[in-house]
Parts: sequence; structure tokens; C-alpha cells
Amino acid sequence: MKVSDYYGLDMYSDKGYYIGEVQEVMLDLDEGEVAGLVFERKGKRNKMIPYGSVLAIGDIIVIKR
Repeated sequence: MKVSDYYGLDMYSDKGYYIGEVQEVMLDLDEGEVAGLVFERKGKRNKMIPYGSVLAIGDIIVIKR
């Protein structure tokens, strides 16, 4: 998956709750991998989810909460 594919994807918890939309992808340049996903939720500040919390990626992203 390309980094640009993450942008705009909706994120949901493993319980089905809407978390937000991916706004930025944090990279670990030393390791050459994704470190986290920054998301936005209406009316709230942007937050980051560590990439290790991601359970599945497809049309949406499912994270462990």
C-alpha cells in the first residue's frame, strides 16, 4: 500500500465506533515504515494512533481500542 492511499480513509474501532479520518501519515525514516496515523474528528484536535494499533486496512481502517 502506498502512503498516499491512507489519506482520507475513515478509521473505526474494533467495536465499530467512528474514530476519525486520516489526515497525515507519520513515518519512521530509520526503519522505513509507517509509525502512526494522524486523524481528525470534527470539533476535536488532531491525534495520532500508533501503527501497531491497526488491525485491518481496506476501504476503512480498523484499529484496536
